[in-house]
Amino acid sequence: AAIGKSESINLFLLRCARDNFFDATEPFYSPPAACGQSRNPNPKKAIELFETMKQEGIPADKVAYNSLFSALRVAKDATKTYELWREMCDNSRRIPAIRSSPAISRARGLTSPSPDIITVTDCIATLSQAGKDIEMDNVFEEAVKRGIVLRSNSLDLQWEVDLSGMPFAVARAACRYLLKGIKEKDYESADEIQDMIFITGIGKAHQFRRESSPSKFSKSSSSQNVFKKDPSTSLRDFIQRILETDFDPPLKSKIPERAKGTVVVERETLIQWLDHHKTHC
Repeated sequence: AAIGKSESINLFLLRCARDNFFDATEPFYSPPAACGQSRNPNPKKAIELFETMKQEGIPADKVAYNSLFSALRVAKDATKTYELWREMCDNSRRIPAIRSSPAISRARGLTSPSPDIITVTDCIATLSQAGKDIEMDNVFEEAVKRGIVLRSNSLDLQWEVDLSGMPFAVARAACRYLLKGIKEKDYESADEIQDMIFITGIGKAHQFRRESSPSKFSKSSSSQNVFKKDPSTSLRDFIQRILETDFDPPLKSKIPERAKGTVVVERETLIQWLDHHKTHC
């Protein structure tokens, strides 16, 4: 006789426990979560279990997806990460608009988990480390459309955005997204352009550092190896370097004496930068 979904889950858990992927006595949400979040995560096993769950008709919840994204970040598998992101986004768009309670929708198999800030953070971190800038930009743009990042009035205040508290890779993607928007907008007059202000705070965040030292910060290192703890690097310093390494020509910035928790790209610098792109594109 065919086994039920609960029995299938139990078999997955027993298999994970047998292979020492997690402690079977600890709380869990799903088998991929157990493999992806254990002390010694096994990305390959997490992917196998995730695919097996789908084949057995067991719907993957958001915890399963996010655990797999975490495992893929450990494995530095940018290709699979982007494939999984597209799958998650595409599946969540296909849900038919049927009026029913969440419980009935789940029973009918009509629900599909949508990405959240945890999904976005792991996905962008993996892509940034791998130098997959186009894919990273696509992920961030989709996250903005879904209201996951740059919510409330951040988009209304085009010339001032709060990056404080963001992981480095997400803050980098935000800079690229905002400046791309400015570059692509058709301004009628230079009078419309203002100083671009990034609010970063001044503290040394518990982030991850490049393997190279700040003095050796290059364009190639801006998108890779930014994820080892370094209490000497602040988000403010990181953003200033990103503005110089991610953009051509580099964007010079300053830290105002009376607003040390901000990074400012002055209006004149932006005008010259935009003029360069109009001339060379």
